[in-house]
Parts: sequence; C-alpha cells; structure tokens
Amino acid sequence: MDDAHALISRSAVRLARVLADGTLQSLAQAIATCGPEWSLRRQQAAQVVPQPQLRALVYELLAAWQQDAPQVTPAELALALRTAAAAVKAEREAQSVELLWTGPLTSGATMRRTDQA
Repeated sequence: MDDAHALISRSAVRLARVLADGTLQSLAQAIATCGPEWSLRRQQAAQVVPQPQLRALVYELLAAWQQDAPQVTPAELALALRTAAAAVKAEREAQSVELLWTGPLTSGATMRRTDQA
C-alpha cells in the first residue's frame, strides 16, 4: 500500500470510530457522487455532518485527500470509508461488557439478575 492510500485508510478509520454508521455511509455516498471541485466536496460534507467538531475531522480528511493523495478517486475514498465503517462495526460487535461484583457482601441490599426477569 502506498503512502497516499495508507493516509486515506488511517483517516477513514479515525472517522469511522467517531461518526455514527448512518452518517458515515451518507458521507461516503456524498463523496462518491461529488464533482471535481474541492469547494463543492467540502460543501457536501458539511451538509452530511452538521456537528462542528465532527465536521472538522471530515475537513481534515478532505484536506489530506486534496494535498497528499489527490490521485485517490472519490470512489476509492468512499470505499475506504465504507470498509472502515464495516471494520469498526465488527470490532464493536465483538466486544461485550459484563458486570462483576467483587465487593463485600451486604446484608440489606439484594442484587437481582436481569436475565431472571
């Protein structure tokens, strides 16, 4: 993988970790169908991601794409975003949280298991 594609991949994963899946899919669609003008790409991204902090991350991706990886096509970037979204989703689904009580026994409070309800 060359440097440009590695940069895009890292940026896509970073976005996939913080954006909701639906938002990321909408962003990928907007990028895949965007025109060649960078200002239009920026506008379309702003419409898809309304939160300023998250939009700033999208702008970072677009700036890196424009400056460091302009040979990457919109379709390739959209695919990278969709692939990163799928990978992050699979990673999240593989994780689980279990409650474990290790404290002292209490005489007044009883614990009720939710799977007994």
